Amino acid sequence: MKGWFQKEEEIYISLNKLVKAETAYLRSLGLREKILGPNNSLTVDTLQGLGNLYSEQGLYNKSEQILLRALAIREKIQEPNHLDIGQLSNTIGVLYTRQGLYSEGNSFYLRAISIYENTGKLNQSKVNHETFLYGK
Repeated sequence: MKGWFQKEEEIYISLNKLVKAETAYLRSLGLREKILGPNNSLTVDTLQGLGNLYSEQGLYNKSEQILLRALAIREKIQEPNHLDIGQLSNTIGVLYTRQGLYSEGNSFYLRAISIYENTGKLNQSKVNHETFLYGK
């Protein structure tokens, strides 16, 4: 369930008030880390939202750091083939592809595909189609 801060972030993004959205994400992240701990799935959801915001702004280095941190936490708290790990791997693949880093992106796309295949969700997944253009 999304908390109030998550909704606040989405409102700011929809209004294109990205500085306020970042502030709301950071506030939410601080609260979730303090109350729920850094290894909680809701904390990771906030990290992912912040990483996606940075990516949309073209702040790829910040986005990469945040999303890789989120992935490391997901890998600690979830099973290796959990769909959330597949989705986040795909998101990181998109981030690298946007920067022209196709080899790096491809390794994350392939991981996402593997997870979706292992869970029987490949046909229902949102794996970026660029996977099929840049790798096997």
